[in-house]
Amino acid sequence: MNGAPRGFTLMEIMIAVAVMMLVAAMALPGLNRARAAANESAAIGSLRIINSAQYSYVSSCGFGFYAPSLTVLGTAPAASPGDGFISTWRTFPCPRAAIC
Repeated sequence: MNGAPRGFTLMEIMIAVAVMMLVAAMALPGLNRARAAANESAAIGSLRIINSAQYSYVSSCGFGFYAPSLTVLGTAPAASPGDGFISTWRTFPCPRAAIC
């Protein structure tokens, strides 16, 4: 051969791919833990919003009883023309609902 560059051999490419797979295998558990923590904090935030809306409902027009559904929390009381007890009365989806 006349000294021209030949490129990478198959063995070099296989070693590079194996190293990248090892790095990815070490990083994935950390990413999964971060995703789970984010899902948990989103769920906790939704529960806090629902809890404060239920408390507002009970103290203003629930007569000591909780609202039977999130839709009731989303509708405004008859006495006030504003929003309901939850500003966006959409249901709060479970972050893992698409996975399960």
